[in-house]
Amino acid sequence: MSKTKLIVSLAVGSIFGLLTVLLMEHPELPEGVGTFAIFLMLGFIAGMVAGNVHNPAIWASTFGNFLFYFLATYFVMTLFERYG
Repeated sequence: MSKTKLIVSLAVGSIFGLLTVLLMEHPELPEGVGTFAIFLMLGFIAGMVAGNVHNPAIWASTFGNFLFYFLATYFVMTLFERYG
């Protein structure tokens, strides 16, 4: 396992996890952030499943987005390493 893949995947997953927490704690969106919020929808769905539709669980949303983007980044970097 390459350390670079792991570090980059952790960084990307952490960024999306942090953005999830920020968006859920401060729902008033500055201009331009609303279009980015679509990338966080998978975590919001995980939070709704773990909590309530009207009050999603922040921890589940954050973990869902972290895990998804960590694995997606790791997978893409593995593909580029192998075939790129």
